[in-house]
Amino acid sequence: MRILAIDHFYSQDLSEIEKNIQGDEELVTLPYSFFRDKFLEYFPGEVLGTDFSIFSQEIFSVARPKWHERCRREVEYLRKFYEFDLLLLPSDTFPYLRDIATVVQALGISVVVAQKETTISPDAMEAHSLEIGKYFPTIADHMTVCSEVHRDYWLRAGTEASRITVTGQPRFDYYARIRASSQSRPPRPTSEKVVLFLSFMLFAYIPLRLIDVLSWKELRSDIESTLAETAETLDCHILVKPHPQQDRDDLDAMRKSFDAMGKKGHRLEILSGGEDTRQLIEDSDVVVGFQTTALMESLIAGNPTIYAGWGETMKHVSDALIPYESMGSPLVAVQNQQELQAALQKALLNPTRQDSFPEEILRQLGPLDGNCAKRTLLTLREWASRSAPEESSSRSGYALRRVAHSGAVVALCILHFPIQSLSGKTRRKRARKQIRLEIRRFRECTRLFNSRENRAQRIPKLVGLRG
Repeated sequence: MRILAIDHFYSQDLSEIEKNIQGDEELVTLPYSFFRDKFLEYFPGEVLGTDFSIFSQEIFSVARPKWHERCRREVEYLRKFYEFDLLLLPSDTFPYLRDIATVVQALGISVVVAQKETTISPDAMEAHSLEIGKYFPTIADHMTVCSEVHRDYWLRAGTEASRITVTGQPRFDYYARIRASSQSRPPRPTSEKVVLFLSFMLFAYIPLRLIDVLSWKELRSDIESTLAETAETLDCHILVKPHPQQDRDDLDAMRKSFDAMGKKGHRLEILSGGEDTRQLIEDSDVVVGFQTTALMESLIAGNPTIYAGWGETMKHVSDALIPYESMGSPLVAVQNQQELQAALQKALLNPTRQDSFPEEILRQLGPLDGNCAKRTLLTLREWASRSAPEESSSRSGYALRRVAHSGAVVALCILHFPIQSLSGKTRRKRARKQIRLEIRRFRECTRLFNSRENRAQRIPKLVGLRG
């Protein structure tokens, strides 16, 4: 089995799956930007926004078939580097991945979605599912989901029950290992207490029609200032983990806000959005957050966990939010800055590890037995065995996987373009342009095709050509 996986903030799930592959099984990942950036050459950025109807509008009737043809060429090119027999996606609702999926299926290769999302809010279940079913119905051959709740979401979206398997979320196997460990984490000295703040985007969960009038700016600012005050009072360190999709301008604004706090603000450290949240949770004494699945992850890891949510915006979008405030102990829900500060003091001065968590967590997250990745992999194996990929008809594909040293670029160009048969200034100019394009694409694929430990065995000579 040779898996090509598209990584859209999905590396934690993929790494757990990869830990369980056996024998000659392979998993190669490509970043989502490989296709997303090309997609944006054909469509404006708003096509990837929260209004799902935009992509199907008549104005893009010319762009859509052009993009599909581009996808066909890109997939053909990728298969010259790696003849995969399964395409693994985090979702098939992203417009730039849907045509990739259909092109791959036309080649006789199975497409499986291992859904990366987990928790489902009441609004998402009632309204969002129907909208997804209308504009982006399931096209993958099969999907895995974390829980029965998530399965119900996709059934409501119109997906056939036979195309859904509940496996649990692969990345949650990490927490099963933590809880099963016989050695408890040694307590930190008081001076080294760490609070992890799971930051959030200013317009998360806010309906498109209200974005111009509502935001979470005031709530986030309140939380940050309370954390800074607590850090100064209790001599602790605050790690701020941004959402992976928080944009640079927002992060810059956060840094300026911390700088404006003076000495207190210097106790808040902004981490990279790509940090492994699971490791951060394990290494923290207290976790604070708003609307994020990572709060549930913190609870199953046994951490003192605080849900901070209040303000006018809450009143307008409560149906779109996960009801953390009603989950009960051991999750602590606070509704103002004073309650947050008191909860932090209690958790830091009288720390206790949690041995239980609310039933709602099991309902939302699904099985937490440490075997989620294994179950997911069984589904992947089944669908890989059903693939009947067409044989590559291009001899250049054979050469691409075996060419050595920097002369490979020249060899590639000759294989694709018989320059000696061209004549005339225009044809030579066109050939040079196409050759430059091929060199760029070749180097891009060479740079991106990484398969961690086994990469060197699969494409040993190509890595020397990185530009």
